[in-house]
Amino acid sequence: MVSCDVKEEGDRLIITLDPGQPVELTDLADSFAALSRIYERHYRSGSDDAPRLFVTKLETGSVIAEIAPYCVMMGGITMMDGGMIVTDFANRIWRGISYFTGGSKDTKLLEAPSKEDAADLKEFTRPLVGKTGARLGIKQARYEKTDGEKKTVVEYKFDEAELNKASVNIDKALALPEPKKPEDEDQDDKIRSEVMLFLEQANRGPRQRERPHWRQGACP
Repeated sequence: MVSCDVKEEGDRLIITLDPGQPVELTDLADSFAALSRIYERHYRSGSDDAPRLFVTKLETGSVIAEIAPYCVMMGGITMMDGGMIVTDFANRIWRGISYFTGGSKDTKLLEAPSKEDAADLKEFTRPLVGKTGARLGIKQARYEKTDGEKKTVVEYKFDEAELNKASVNIDKALALPEPKKPEDEDQDDKIRSEVMLFLEQANRGPRQRERPHWRQGACP
């Protein structure tokens, strides 16, 4: 068995998936894969040097995972100060799900997630949707460097009703056609300076050969 000692310091994203019943392994893997895709899309931008997400702890009971950004250097992982990344990532997940719950006045002011984020948020919450008593917890925790004590910086919670409502609204959003881009609208309004001109013959049937007219007295 291979083990890795990770110092209890820095900021962590703590995800609690509590479906109230056993979760199929593939559903759980797909859920965390969707979370990883959102992170890759917004915080790595295809750079190999950017921090990657690592699971630093798994707890029993509900599925509770501590996740932190680490840099990969020379085959090993290096601790970094990822407090701002964890803060923004936790807020992004909360804003995305909250936008689709539409439960309060504040959520109506949130910006709509992209279709890619919406699809991944749907996949992330899938193990909880339709489960009685299901709940989702998203928390940013910070381990103090002095004594390793953990304190909560911010915490968001979603219950069964909110998760189900978000799932329905995400499906509706994904079914909508893509809005036109501004450059496409500009193209529609422009006057065409060069166009193709097609000329077609009105009578498309075979032409009949005309008989010659002979003048009186002319030789045949």
